[in-house]
Amino acid sequence: MYFLGFIRMWLFYTTWIVGIAAIPYATVAAVFYYNLIPVYILLFYYSFRYIFPAQRWDWYKELMRLNIYPYCNKQNIIFVDGAEPPKSYSNIMLAMAPHGILTIGYTCLVSSIEMEKTDIKWLVTDFLKILPFIRDIMVWVDIHACNKNQMKDIMKTGCNVSLLPGGFQEATMFKQNHHRMYIKDRKGFLSYALKYGYNVQPGYIFGEEQTYWQLDAKYGATFRYWLNQYQLPGTIFSGQWWCPYMPFNNIDLNVVIGKPIELKQIDQPTSADIDDAHNKYINAMKSLFDRCKEQYSAQGKSAVLEIY
Repeated sequence: MYFLGFIRMWLFYTTWIVGIAAIPYATVAAVFYYNLIPVYILLFYYSFRYIFPAQRWDWYKELMRLNIYPYCNKQNIIFVDGAEPPKSYSNIMLAMAPHGILTIGYTCLVSSIEMEKTDIKWLVTDFLKILPFIRDIMVWVDIHACNKNQMKDIMKTGCNVSLLPGGFQEATMFKQNHHRMYIKDRKGFLSYALKYGYNVQPGYIFGEEQTYWQLDAKYGATFRYWLNQYQLPGTIFSGQWWCPYMPFNNIDLNVVIGKPIELKQIDQPTSADIDDAHNKYINAMKSLFDRCKEQYSAQGKSAVLEIY
């Protein structure tokens, strides 16, 4: 089971890393070494995808059941407090934390059998939707860009959505064995929830904080957070010694999901309305964390959720 989980995880994250490196590599090869072959490969790829756009492939999601074929010691999707997977088109926004470095827990959730019948549109940064190769996987598993237009189009239909509000800022401040959320300045997703009548379901990923080692955010902080403004990661991390972009696997990864926070639909939510919903979400996340940390956190009772 571990071998199958490793192969699936390795293929996915290798495609991700290759996609990130492809454009810079082609640029350097062309400018400094006068080698245009990588450029031609990228031109062929984008031309091919322009003529033959990628389509959703349900069989691929079946193949990538990362919590059924674990890479870590445990990879569990757990509903607590009477919560359950949202019913199809039930106006649920699943807001998860933490982002982590490479969203290991969120990736396992996307491919999980528990969420198969929820018809959730999984939202990720636009950055991944433009990179070569990894963008194909995003389409195959029905992942969408987390931008205003996409969110409005999806949420008008009442389709369930899921996102990681902390984004790259949460990744940049990642520190191994620390539970951190970047949420104080993240309120936009709640304005959409209010406008389109969505209840917000909180979820926390215990074990995400153990997946990588990262250079402390205080080193190069100004530049790293500046990158985040342009939807670029400011992470400097390492995982397994034999393959640094692969996460440490001697951990328990527990994705814990609580009951939805009920919010009233408000066509034109005010700042006060959004602040009220924001406070409810933060309190729900704190409560979920505190109730579950003893059972699911590697640090047990001593675990502390740091809110930024």
